[in-house]
Parts: sequence; C-alpha cells; structure tokens
Amino acid sequence: MTPDLCPGSHIKVGRGLYEHHGIYMGLCLGSHVVAELAKPQDGGTVRFVPWRTFCRDDQFQVVEHADGLPLRQVVANVQRASNRGMYDLFNWNCEHFATWCATMKPRSHQVEVVSAGALLLLGVVILGKLAA
Repeated sequence: MTPDLCPGSHIKVGRGLYEHHGIYMGLCLGSHVVAELAKPQDGGTVRFVPWRTFCRDDQFQVVEHADGLPLRQVVANVQRASNRGMYDLFNWNCEHFATWCATMKPRSHQVEVVSAGALLLLGVVILGKLAA
C-alpha cells in the first residue's frame, strides 16, 4: 500500500501491546521513507526505513496535533532530533520522538497511561495496607 501523505506527517502503527510512531519523510530514490527512533538493540537513534519496514503491512493512522508545526518544520526537526539522545523507554521513545518533531514537546501518551495506571495501583495497595 502506497501512502497518500505529505512529508512531515506523524504516523503510527499497532504492534500488539503498543503503537510504533514515526514521521513520514516522502519519496527517496523511488521508495517511501519513514523516520523512526530505533530501539536500543537496533542502535537507539533516529533512522530512516522503507515504508514496508515501518508498517509491516499493518494499517497506519495519522496522528493529528492541535498544536502541530508546519510540515516543513516537522521534517527539519527529524534531523534535529538526532541530537536529543538515545532511545529511552520512559523519556525518549518513538512516540516522544515523533511528537517532539511535530510539536517540539516530547510526550508519549502510552507512557502517561501506563504511569497513571501504576500510580493508581500503588495508591490502592497503600490504602489497602492502611485499612488493614
């Protein structure tokens, strides 16, 4: 499937328990390319991969940002993101990377949801101990 996107679009694909995020960069030497933040075992830095490698034939979604930057700026930010450091699950994962490129704010909804759930669980455990 060939994407009908503009370069600079923030996209995501499902990977079972999590979503993988990247920035569509457009055509390069006849192939559609996506910028992604590689996991530590794959180098942990920004890299450019073919569309099929990123999507793995899964359905993709475009991530819209109310405070999003112009797409040209998003593309320029991909290169700047290389200086932000190596992959870190909680502070600089693929969603942080793509969201930062699109908005200049490194956020990961997935990390926020997991963190909130962990805090809620901790609160329930503490309240249970206090009530016992």
